[in-house]
Amino acid sequence: MTRIQSDTLLNLLEKLNISESQVSEDELSSTITYIIKACRVPPLQNKDVPYTASDFEGVANNAEIQLNVILKIIEKICFAKRHEQHFTPLFIRNVVVNCLLVACEFIDENWEWCNKITAAASANVITKLCDVCNCKSAQQLLNCSPTETVDKSSHNNGTPVAEKENALYYIKFILQKFSELFNKNNWKLYPSLKMSYWWILQHLNQRTLGEHLSYLLPPALFILDDWEQQNKILGIRCLFYILKTM
Repeated sequence: MTRIQSDTLLNLLEKLNISESQVSEDELSSTITYIIKACRVPPLQNKDVPYTASDFEGVANNAEIQLNVILKIIEKICFAKRHEQHFTPLFIRNVVVNCLLVACEFIDENWEWCNKITAAASANVITKLCDVCNCKSAQQLLNCSPTETVDKSSHNNGTPVAEKENALYYIKFILQKFSELFNKNNWKLYPSLKMSYWWILQHLNQRTLGEHLSYLLPPALFILDDWEQQNKILGIRCLFYILKTM
């Protein structure tokens, strides 16, 4: 993060502490972009060498800071919505998609790049994203149909219902974004994305799996078709979950 970006972030955080102040979508969007980039688990140096916790030294400590900034931003969005500041569907969608994906990278304290603090912070981020979307759980957020995820608080803000429904069907956009990050050629460099996929997959129901199988099946096959035993086992678990749920 550059000096200018750091100053911008500090200014925004000061504004977030003023409960009465409104914040612009542009400010929030650019800040979230900076923070998420800084928060993500870095790629491995050599994809052909099995990784250990020593490959991720310092990652969890850095993520603790970034995840708490993300949480503060989402809390501000929730506060603003409760006080009738309206955000565009595209802005909310981008917040949900990007913040959920980065939180998924740290959601399990047993992963080599995580600890209890990052797991708790990630869970808090996901819970607060559910609040933004008027959902009760991650399962509901990831499995709702378009009509189930319409933001009831914004029915009268002049946005057509059809536009709201399309914008708030988040799982499609989450999986589209994930497929941009995770593909056949690079997946072994990003073990955190491999585990994020497994976490998301376990929260999907039969309908969602069926509707988005074209996004969900390839990662399982990438993981299965690998020489490392732990990846083969994970790939089998992913395929078994898909077959069992379908």
